[in-house]
Amino acid sequence: MRRSWGLAAVALTATLTVGCSGGTTGANDPKNNKVPVPDGVAADKVGPAEEGGTVGGSGSPCALPVTFAHAKQWKVQSIPPDAAKSFTIGSFGPVCELDGKPAGVLGMIRVWQGGKPGENVESQLKLFADGDKSKDSEQPKLTPVKLTGVDAMEAAYQRSLDGVKHREYAIAVQAGGKVVVVKVGGIDQETLDEMMPAYLLARQTLAVGR
Repeated sequence: MRRSWGLAAVALTATLTVGCSGGTTGANDPKNNKVPVPDGVAADKVGPAEEGGTVGGSGSPCALPVTFAHAKQWKVQSIPPDAAKSFTIGSFGPVCELDGKPAGVLGMIRVWQGGKPGENVESQLKLFADGDKSKDSEQPKLTPVKLTGVDAMEAAYQRSLDGVKHREYAIAVQAGGKVVVVKVGGIDQETLDEMMPAYLLARQTLAVGR
């Protein structure tokens, strides 16, 4: 079942799907980042996403130590702490979600925040991915990603739903004394492929303290 948080706490069930409208990204910095597509993604099959606004900046429903662009017509909403504390992954809890239903997309991207003080992004992202992946999956593949003015780390790993495995992606940065993770996943690989433009838009525009 796919749901947003709304007024009541809603269970984080199997990772939801996400997508976006066609279009082009903005030209302003840091949107000129030339960030390679993640491991396992066919670059020639991923179209651009039209930018609809900023997550985490002034006026955003989510108070975050990072900002990034979201796809057009998507609804940005914070996750109530009482709901989030029941769905943690290790020391990480969900703090914000991007709901694609207003744009005709039955899916979401979620932002997680946590980690241990003094630990680097790589080790914290590995803990996050290990806690989120299927128990019988291979170890997450971690890849350094250079964004505008900040070093990030990305994890690619697998989850399974009803015995069918599919990839998940999460990119992490240190910000505000914590590690912030932007994560996308789908109910199957085909769905995830359709979701990638929205994730790539967020990933390409991710910035700390903007």
